[in-house]
Amino acid sequence: MLPGWASDLLRNFTVIAIHRKDIKLRTLSLILLIPTVLACKGPDYSVNGYYGVRSLTSDLDNFDNHAVYGADVVLALKTKWLAVEAGFLHSDEDTTSGVTTQLDLNEYFAGIRFLPWKLVVEPYASAGISLVNGDFGVADDTKAAAYIRLGAAYPITSLFKIGIDGRALLGSNFDTGALTDESADYFQLMFFVGAGI
Repeated sequence: MLPGWASDLLRNFTVIAIHRKDIKLRTLSLILLIPTVLACKGPDYSVNGYYGVRSLTSDLDNFDNHAVYGADVVLALKTKWLAVEAGFLHSDEDTTSGVTTQLDLNEYFAGIRFLPWKLVVEPYASAGISLVNGDFGVADDTKAAAYIRLGAAYPITSLFKIGIDGRALLGSNFDTGALTDESADYFQLMFFVGAGI
């Protein structure tokens, strides 16, 4: 059974989806809830908060490297070495080359995490699907894309850990209101603090 905070997190995703009248996001939230509930084992979970820097790989890269922050939940599966993860990331940028403009990215994601061992350092690798909403000032678009990530955590107590996380988004293609679509693919590096059992 999901912990109360995890149920609240997934419920909030759905509330956001309804508020934005985004059927895709609401449907994704409901689809993710079913396998997560069925596959979780006991209380083996963690909640992580992230902060770092993001670099876009497309023509939008004239935006300065901008801050990104977010959180995710990791729930162990019954299958050894595997877990599911779901979370949210946000980044925004208001100026580029001295000209006022806007680029806000809100990303909802879910995927599978591989945890090879839990020793002094706990490495992991993940892959999954992201639903990314981009607000470009003159246009607003939502697209699905794939993500991959690599990271490592260092337990500082039995409940708390710190770590580093590298992530890439692949396959996004947004309508920015310009003549051509733009990709919001990125590479990012984040530090995190986690708590869990």
